[in-house]
Amino acid sequence: MEHRFTYLQTCPVYFGEGSAAEAGAKMQALGCRSVLLVCDKNGAKFGLADRVRAGFRDTGITLVQFDDVSPDPADTMVDHCARIARDACLEGVVGVGGGSVLDTAKAVSVLLRNEGSVRDHMKPNLPPNPGAPLILIPTTAGTGSEVTNVGVITHTGKNLKIGVECQATLAILDPTLTYSVPPEVTAETAMDALAHAAECVTGTVANPHADTLALEAIRTILDCLPRAVADGGDAEARRGLCLASSLAGIAFSETMVHVGHAMSQGMGARLHISHGAGCALCLPAALEYTAPAVPGQLAKVAAALGLGVEEGTAPEGLGRRVADFLCAFMDRVGIRSLRERGFTREAVVACAEAAMEDFLVDYCPTPVTLENVREMYRRIYGYERKGTDNP
Repeated sequence: MEHRFTYLQTCPVYFGEGSAAEAGAKMQALGCRSVLLVCDKNGAKFGLADRVRAGFRDTGITLVQFDDVSPDPADTMVDHCARIARDACLEGVVGVGGGSVLDTAKAVSVLLRNEGSVRDHMKPNLPPNPGAPLILIPTTAGTGSEVTNVGVITHTGKNLKIGVECQATLAILDPTLTYSVPPEVTAETAMDALAHAAECVTGTVANPHADTLALEAIRTILDCLPRAVADGGDAEARRGLCLASSLAGIAFSETMVHVGHAMSQGMGARLHISHGAGCALCLPAALEYTAPAVPGQLAKVAAALGLGVEEGTAPEGLGRRVADFLCAFMDRVGIRSLRERGFTREAVVACAEAAMEDFLVDYCPTPVTLENVREMYRRIYGYERKGTDNP
């Protein structure tokens, strides 16, 4: 059967230790005379934003800082940030932080070139005009938001996470900015990238280009994450995780992710669990659920995980083996269970309606019903983290 697909990269990537200090020169080359620097309280407190600000000192660019970004960025907060930028007639945006910061910067970039509030430009609506010049600098390795074409914002009226289409003018990846990230956050963000990779390989519109990037990301995360968690100063491991996050982000920008991410975003909107933790915990059930529909693609994921798969293995058995392995790997790198995080099974299962409202369920190769999602939530709550393979 003929299979047509498109492959692309959303924006240029400037990668290397110390590269964040060049953001000012890069923005100057884009012709901006005034710029909004978006970060959060931790980025400001621990000096990460200052390392970027230092590169603006000799550029003549006016820099205004907004450091009040919170997790699961709300539409009201985005609109407030955009008003500050509009009132100051700022011409560009630099985002320095984790996924919430980068998503906020994307949305503000859109609002600098388009009228109205962020809700007016949430999918399925598309912004009439491209966003303002935008440089994104991640300080965690996992979301891949710096190279994706959407910013995820919480619609407070619907209590749902909804995307705003926007991509960076330039992504700057400086692994040194991730050295101070605590082990638990390192693990959760890296597992987000692994979920991006595994779900894009097993989704409805997988393609060879995305597969190549995603499978390399999986192999790299499997190798680097345990070392980064054990020794936060392992420069080689941190560099590997930054690269893997970017590769996975490029990959799923082409093919999307599916039901695991929809379930994570359902929990994020209702329970405010971190996105990375939610994606990690939902991934085993999502892959096991899709195994009968895409056994060949899941076998590629299994191979990238280092699992030998015997010829003739039933899809259901393959799905269970991959799920068990991922649970054991999460235990190894310190991902806490939903029970350990203080959530009840009932509260988790109650997120199913929100998950079903997420358009990502449409990219799952196995049709998804509300009861299917409820059952997957029940299963992820009860995982005991005992795998049949030693990761």
